Amino acid sequence: MRFLTPTENRRLNELIGFLGITLALLAALSLLSYSPRDASLNVSAPPPEARPARNWIGPVGAHGADILFQGFGYAAFLFPVGLCLLGLRWFRSQEVPSPVAKAIGFALLLLMLPALLALWHFPEVRGAVPAGGLLGVVVSSGLTGLLNPMGAHLVVMASFLAGLFLTTSFSFIGAHQWLRGPMGALSRLGIFERLRERYQAWREAREQERLRKRLEEIKIAGRPPVPPPRRPPCPESCGRPESRGVSSLVLVRTVRILFFARSCASSRSAVQSQPPHSSAIGHGAARRSVLGVMTRTSSARANPFLTSVTRTCATSPG
Repeated sequence: MRFLTPTENRRLNELIGFLGITLALLAALSLLSYSPRDASLNVSAPPPEARPARNWIGPVGAHGADILFQGFGYAAFLFPVGLCLLGLRWFRSQEVPSPVAKAIGFALLLLMLPALLALWHFPEVRGAVPAGGLLGVVVSSGLTGLLNPMGAHLVVMASFLAGLFLTTSFSFIGAHQWLRGPMGALSRLGIFERLRERYQAWREAREQERLRKRLEEIKIAGRPPVPPPRRPPCPESCGRPESRGVSSLVLVRTVRILFFARSCASSRSAVQSQPPHSSAIGHGAARRSVLGVMTRTSSARANPFLTSVTRTCATSPG
């Protein structure tokens, strides 16, 4: 980039550098004296002849400051700072090292600093303009929608540090070494240990408070109902219908056997009490009576033992 590199004419470089420093000073004064009540592109105010602008640079400064703040928020101060540093380079006829990297880094700073101010919810500029300007609101909203707040903060911080690394002589290793001195002094004073102890005490107090609230909720809501005791597992034979009805079936069959035996005994007694010439007839009637009782009282599935007892009673001689 040729415009960042001074020429071989030192007098021309001094003139350009002086003009750049003057322009940077005007921009800084206009930004410092910005008032949202001054007439600007989007602010309606009385005519200049009726009431002069509150800005130190007049209506021109009021309009310029309003445009910068509306677009970049507090990051608008990067313009006078960058212009002043570039003017000093030209004034001294010093070349800018890596002009392309410097330009990219400055663009990253202008893009990510407003987004960072918008994410951190800094107070508005004079209570009228967002801290990050229009650019910060747009970038932060887009990154938050794509990456959620945590991812947006990470991307913005990484991009801002990358821009700072490209623009200035900032170094991550140098920053780490510089921080080792204050951190070592704090460690020797025991500040970290005290902070750790306070953090542990805070966590314990928070846990106790949570348990206390939980206990109060249980007392208010009452204890949960006690679950009914579980029954012991049923044996394998409990689920079978045949095993549940075994005792009743045996009882019914025993009653039937007794009933048939009694019927057989009654039939024999009746046959024996009859005269000899009617014994055959009585014996046949008794046999038919036993068979009829067996037919009426037997179930669909006849018991083999019951059937044999009945046949013996029916076929036995008088």
